[in-house]
Amino acid sequence: MRTPRLVLLLSSALLSLACPSEAADIRVPQEAATISGALLLAGPGGTVTVSAGTYAENISVPFLGQTIRGKGTAIVDGGGGVGLLVPIGTSGTVVKNLRFQNCLHGLVILGPHTIVSKCRVAGTIGFGIAARGTTNVHIVKCRISDTGSHGVFLDQCNGCLVEKCAIAWPDGNGLHVIGNLNSILGNRVSNAREDGVQLSSAAIPAAGNLVQGNVIRGPLFEGIECGEQAFYCSLLDNTIAGAECDGIDVQHNCVGHALLGNAIRDSGDCGIENDGMFCTLSRNRVDRSHVDGIRVGAGGNANLLSRNTVRNSWGDGFEVLGASNAFVRNTALGSASFDLNSVVPLAANTYVANVFPTTN
Repeated sequence: MRTPRLVLLLSSALLSLACPSEAADIRVPQEAATISGALLLAGPGGTVTVSAGTYAENISVPFLGQTIRGKGTAIVDGGGGVGLLVPIGTSGTVVKNLRFQNCLHGLVILGPHTIVSKCRVAGTIGFGIAARGTTNVHIVKCRISDTGSHGVFLDQCNGCLVEKCAIAWPDGNGLHVIGNLNSILGNRVSNAREDGVQLSSAAIPAAGNLVQGNVIRGPLFEGIECGEQAFYCSLLDNTIAGAECDGIDVQHNCVGHALLGNAIRDSGDCGIENDGMFCTLSRNRVDRSHVDGIRVGAGGNANLLSRNTVRNSWGDGFEVLGASNAFVRNTALGSASFDLNSVVPLAANTYVANVFPTTN
């Protein structure tokens, strides 16, 4: 039997609906005048390739899984608005090799599973890159400078990564992290007008975050601050130089942090100030602090300090104001005073094989 022509046409139409065409790769400005227009043409999963030039627009990513990549020096001029927005419900966005200037915020990421790599953001009114209320955002090898607020802001984000970024002269924190299980790895932060890295806020906790291998120079406040709502974070192998206040500040009510292998020098206050409980401080090296090398404050109880080395502090090598702490094999050399300067009885803490006097 011969198949009627109408049946064939209907079958073909149904097949095309079931198997949509592949996502497009749209070039700007060759095939679309604007990045926003190219994204609409590219469709879900599509790619937009942006040639060198300046594009005056505020971009909002419309579909899932889209990639925007710059070729040459491709600049987004935000005209005082947000340079690029990844909205709620849009996931899998990839942004590569773009520059953002003249923006309120360079990039605002609300959708999960977003990757921002090798982008440059400069001269924003607000944040350089902000991710808010989302998960699994990766910000990698970006350069961010002269922002009106934090360089990178992870606001109530979980499972995000900021790696190998260079952040300079933010008028806020270099990186501000609120949320859980985020990783801050191998970044360089210079001349932050507040902290180099801040974990948590006054009301919202930050737990289980990893801050490792970062180089922080010249912040006006702390090099790394664990705020009162920060719990069980790991600060490993960071280098901090020239903080105006403490190199690392663990505030009151913090619990369970690990500070391991950090190198801190030329702090305007203490190299490390710990007012937290059940924290471990080990193998840290502190040089030339303007006050104490390592201070365990009045709220600093039940901590372990082992194999830390303090050199040439202007104040005490170690100052101890808390109780039930254990000091094992720590060294203080060349400090103005080796006196622990404790207001609590010597027996309130345990001292084993340290190289400094343990008299009040």
